Amino acid sequence: MIRILVVDDSAFMRQFLSDMLNESDDLQVTATAKNGYEALDKVREYRPDVITLDVAMPGMDGLHTLKRIMNDFPTPVVMVSAYTQKGAEATIESLESGAVDFVAKPDGPVSLNIHKIKEELVSKIRIAVKIELEHLIKEKPKEIKKALLSKVKRGKIVAIGSSTGGPKALSTILPALPKNLPAGVVVVQHISADFTAPFASRLNSICGLEIKEASEDDTVNDGEVLIAPGGIHLKISPQRKVVLTEDPPRHGVRPSVDTMMESIAEVYGENSIGVILTGMGKDGSVGMKRIKEVGGKTIAEDRSTCVVFGMPNAAISTGCVDKVVKLTEIPKEVIKALK
Repeated sequence: MIRILVVDDSAFMRQFLSDMLNESDDLQVTATAKNGYEALDKVREYRPDVITLDVAMPGMDGLHTLKRIMNDFPTPVVMVSAYTQKGAEATIESLESGAVDFVAKPDGPVSLNIHKIKEELVSKIRIAVKIELEHLIKEKPKEIKKALLSKVKRGKIVAIGSSTGGPKALSTILPALPKNLPAGVVVVQHISADFTAPFASRLNSICGLEIKEASEDDTVNDGEVLIAPGGIHLKISPQRKVVLTEDPPRHGVRPSVDTMMESIAEVYGENSIGVILTGMGKDGSVGMKRIKEVGGKTIAEDRSTCVVFGMPNAAISTGCVDKVVKLTEIPKEVIKALK
């Protein structure tokens, strides 16, 4: 039985979430809390397996509560966020600060349609309870010296795929890459559509590289990072421009890492570098294999730092991965591959 602490400042939401989660045979809400201070007391008392944590709360908000929990009582946390700009920004920062994942309330802070996210929330709670807590601790990679790239041939591309745990992983490795990177970077992160732009904005604020949510016809430029919009496949055309499509999901996801990487392999050939990070499932294994087949380089995150080892493991199992390294070693391996 997975024991859950539900934290939300709305009494209605606490009751509704509790009733909804208790309908599953393997889930049990053992306690609730109406604010961050009470949440800390309840974590200490009940030691739950997983916590669902509201982002927007008066007093100590969800982000600060999360940081206290991860520091004092490390516990898997799934954030519950409203579809607002402020809520999205706090949610993205919470993923960098140790939250496993998040779900978004359909109708704002007090959602009458919260039942719509039941399947997603239950699934993410079941994933959260299995993760390795130490892999949520953020380490910094060593800084790359700009001089190392001065003579590298330009016009290459780095294709990165990630899912669960990806926001933390990306916020670890992208700031370590220098702004004179002689390659463009394209990222597929499985995340809700309304959160892609705030995620890109957050990364842009902490990185030397220019980072933005990709738009139709954007050009892939050296030293720039394009992040695929949520809910839309991203491909790169022979003219090295972004093509966005609403083709059917692959492996149940859209955007798909495979779709992005396959198009990059066809356009860039041996100048492609594929990187697969933490995530559930097998998205990216086909794309990584295709990059290897055309002479590109491939890198996968090692199990020892993955929040979820599914996607890297699937790629490694194909035999197409050149390097399997810890998260903090990936920037260095990207530079080696570019050289």
